[in-house]
Amino acid sequence: MGIQGAGKRIAQIKWEPPEESAVKLNTDEAVNPVTRIATARDLIRNHQGMWQNGFSMKIGSCSAGEAELWGLFHGLLLTWVDGHKNVVAEIDNEIIVKALAKEVTASNAMAGRRICVGISMADRMMEHDLATLLHYFEWKLPEGTRPEIQEKFGIVLKKMEPLVAIPAARLSDYELYQ
Repeated sequence: MGIQGAGKRIAQIKWEPPEESAVKLNTDEAVNPVTRIATARDLIRNHQGMWQNGFSMKIGSCSAGEAELWGLFHGLLLTWVDGHKNVVAEIDNEIIVKALAKEVTASNAMAGRRICVGISMADRMMEHDLATLLHYFEWKLPEGTRPEIQEKFGIVLKKMEPLVAIPAARLSDYELYQ
């Protein structure tokens, strides 16, 4: 349920549990716009909302998209090491979710954005990071869903509804992920 007025829409968002046999990985990454130092914070909860595991880490200097990918990658590895094979991952980066769902490629992910001198390097890095995630996991959207593209306005654009992609480990041995 949302509140509307004066051209704004405020959505009340609550955590939705995964199915009983699954855990939910919620990711939150941030990049300091001045120093470009990125951090990732991931939380893993079971179907009852009980904390299973989580982490907070300093990533270093990178873009917001790379921070999202690193946080997602480490969160998925952590769930796998903990023995969870049925994971629902929620991230708030539309480009990454659509790319994982094979709706866009890294080459056109920057379409419509303001051009900067580092765009070709960012494009290559995003493509490499995305390829790594695509290689390590099988991805699908929850059955009967499509990515929602509505955003809420603020200093940073956020999704009205979190985008969900469900990963499944593709490689049989954890050592292959190292």
